[in-house]
Amino acid sequence: MTETRVIVIPEGKICDYVDGSFRDDTPEEYVRQTIEKRLINEHKYQPEQIHVEYILQSGSRRPRADIVIFDRDCPARTQENIKLIIECKRESVDARHSKEGIEQLKSYMSICSNCEWGMWTNGRQKEVFRKFVNDKGQIDFMDYNDIPSADGSLDDINRPKRTSLKNAYDDNLLFVFDRNSMESVVILDNEVKQSLNMLYIFPVIFFLVSVLVIMSTISRLILRERITIGTMKALGISNGRIIFHYAFMSAAITFFGCVAGAIIGPLIVPAVMTIK
Repeated sequence: MTETRVIVIPEGKICDYVDGSFRDDTPEEYVRQTIEKRLINEHKYQPEQIHVEYILQSGSRRPRADIVIFDRDCPARTQENIKLIIECKRESVDARHSKEGIEQLKSYMSICSNCEWGMWTNGRQKEVFRKFVNDKGQIDFMDYNDIPSADGSLDDINRPKRTSLKNAYDDNLLFVFDRNSMESVVILDNEVKQSLNMLYIFPVIFFLVSVLVIMSTISRLILRERITIGTMKALGISNGRIIFHYAFMSAAITFFGCVAGAIIGPLIVPAVMTIK
């Protein structure tokens, strides 16, 4: 009778799909685990070919590549023998990010002499590159649709065969349908952008209107109290104290208005925004 092995995963951790180690449960790690499943189940790479958080040597720097892949018959798992590098980022990181975008991936591929393929993804975007040396003898990169499979040829990347197609299940739809392909998500995204625009425009308009109202009110008050102001000056009250009196009045109105807006605004604005 076979024994059932039970793995207890600590809170806040996830079990790595390749090496079985516990890693912090982060948005970036979720993307990496999805890619690891795809590498093994769809692209047919063996777990022993895949190394997670492989330390590279770049001068005095020692960056960590999220996933590196070696050939199946590679004699030594050294930096010079890396075949493919994959960088996984959290969803909020854009491919054009100066430090964590595709340029980071290209720099890792450049320091690995035999690394031919690279992929960058944040779960929503996917960028695949093939490294080559151009006519000027410089390292350059060519865009591709996908990385090669362990048992596939280059032709299968852009023109897959019917026999290589996989059933749609679980996470392997990640790069087929992203959230930008869904009409409901696009509509919601547009509504959020419109709300953000209103969020910046209306406060400015209300602020300018309130300044105009306060200026008009104080001006009328000063004109109506000219006799009182003249009497105060005749009694020896300085101009500074008189100015401070009316300036304090304006500041008090502004302060109580801000307090009232901060309390009442969150109660009224959501109700107004949801009116159809």
